[in-house]
Amino acid sequence: MFHIDNNTGVPVMPPVAAEYSKTTLYFTEGGNGIPPTYPGPDWFNIVQSEMLEI
Repeated sequence: MFHIDNNTGVPVMPPVAAEYSKTTLYFTEGGNGIPPTYPGPDWFNIVQSEMLEI
């Protein structure tokens, strides 16, 4: 795996946002008034960092 390599990245990982929920939550496609889940940059940065350590 390689780190992100385009002009939209930043050289230092931004601080991770505060925890939103203590409850385990799962991705959804949305529907019936519930919006689809979006991972956000925190999720992508954490997953990228963990995969680069493998």
